[in-house]
Amino acid sequence: MRLSSLLFCLCVASFPVMAAGQGLQRSGPMRFLYDMGVSDTDTSDPTMRQQLLQLREAGINVLSLDGWDAAAFQKLLPTLKADPLFSRFKYVLKIHPHVSSNWAANPTQVCSDAANGVLPADTAQLLDGVAAFGKQNADYVVGYYTFDEPSNKGVNNGTTICWQYQQLVYQRLRSGDPDSTDRPVITANTLYPVAPEDIKNSVSPNAQDIVFVDQYSTDPAVQATEYKDWGNMLKKVVPVFPAFSNNITTCQDPMLRTQFRPAVQSGLNTAYGANQPAVAGIAYFAFYPGRTYAYDAQNCAPIFNSVVDDLQHDPIPVMTKIEPSLNLILSCPASSSTAPASSSTSSEPCQ
Repeated sequence: MRLSSLLFCLCVASFPVMAAGQGLQRSGPMRFLYDMGVSDTDTSDPTMRQQLLQLREAGINVLSLDGWDAAAFQKLLPTLKADPLFSRFKYVLKIHPHVSSNWAANPTQVCSDAANGVLPADTAQLLDGVAAFGKQNADYVVGYYTFDEPSNKGVNNGTTICWQYQQLVYQRLRSGDPDSTDRPVITANTLYPVAPEDIKNSVSPNAQDIVFVDQYSTDPAVQATEYKDWGNMLKKVVPVFPAFSNNITTCQDPMLRTQFRPAVQSGLNTAYGANQPAVAGIAYFAFYPGRTYAYDAQNCAPIFNSVVDDLQHDPIPVMTKIEPSLNLILSCPASSSTAPASSSTSSEPCQ
């Protein structure tokens, strides 16, 4: 994503994904929220907590944990486990700033070494520590977020991140933590507008288990064209819904359920027909003009309410496993109506 942080949801230690061709309405249970990395958030702020609680009860169920390395994650996670609100989420470990920084220090040399199967020593050490932390905290950790738009020259100093480096990062994590179902390796990427040669140099189907597809057009034809650019490189996807105003200085309703969701489904149908990649869930990426908090309903209530509305009309599939330690059934039935952004919400888990 182009902003700094991410919230993502994997509901249980083991979760199903949608079979190919079943459509967004039967997507897997991932309900992923962007733009509020927990490490840089004041978890005690009452406004943030109340609105995050509303989103949790609407269906958002995993947040990102932001940290430079395993030591940073280890410092923060115990506090979240003890918190009555934040303990209700699972967490994906966001390491792409560190991983990308190691590449950006010397892109030519790093990519040359990666082509010969060699990672920078500090990258290998980082990945080993993070994989060990993920396995040790499997009750809360549900994935590794390794690269953010590696094909986008605009965010990578005018070049793309070579697929060889991405693939070695994936392999190193998987060697330390082989469980790609419970803790998938995730990249976020867009192929618009990316030249065919840049796609060839920066995309590998073997560099991740899931791709967050950053395609924000409400035009079904544009969605189809962008998905066609991926070809057969997508194994599992999470479409990212644009929970933001197109005009960054004004508050506008993104109409996620009524406009964007049908456009994505139409694009998938046109691009893949019955052979669509498995859809592991839905993500919501948001920013507000002049925002104080991500998803601040007081800043832009229509965006907040559009997210809640889409969540409530797309209930999470019934899980195959419940974790009693969280005192929470993550497949709580969705409400039949959209709660106003200003309404109060109980802090008790749904039953």
